[in-house]
Amino acid sequence: FVNQMLISQLTLVLVNEITVSSPTANVSLTGINSDFNVYKVIAYNIIASANDDLYIRVTKSGSAQNDSEYDFSSFDFKSSGSFGNTQASNQTQWDASAGIGTDATNSINMEMNLFCFPSNSYSFITMENITMRDSATNTLFGFQGGGFHSINSASDGVYFVLNGGNNFTNGNFKLYGFNA
Repeated sequence: FVNQMLISQLTLVLVNEITVSSPTANVSLTGINSDFNVYKVIAYNIIASANDDLYIRVTKSGSAQNDSEYDFSSFDFKSSGSFGNTQASNQTQWDASAGIGTDATNSINMEMNLFCFPSNSYSFITMENITMRDSATNTLFGFQGGGFHSINSASDGVYFVLNGGNNFTNGNFKLYGFNA
């Protein structure tokens, strides 16, 4: 009952939205400030120009941070029955997928929570729900995990890019803020 009361009092406020409908090298969702203490990214129907991995970085003053201060861990689920763990420290990004495809049957859908971004401490993320499908093997993938950027300064957004330098050809990226 208490959880239902808390959830009903949360109001998501749209802070920024980007819709990709033509080839785009990266997506930068900015607008994080001290107005809210938690931010949420909901992105769906993300499609690439070629099979690739989705990487995420924080932005500071609107620019993606390419340093080696990203740590993450995730649990990987596969409809084929197998699963695995992925973890890494001192990376140049958070790795958010095992591959993104070139059509709607291989798109990525995701939900992430962002904590401590506007404060002068580490920026934390939880990857609550990332799903994708490999049409070649007819396998559904799911990821859950989290990570942090170990620089003690405020972050004002998140930056999405494909590992192999390919373009996003489609996708809806939304940044919401709320007070928990």
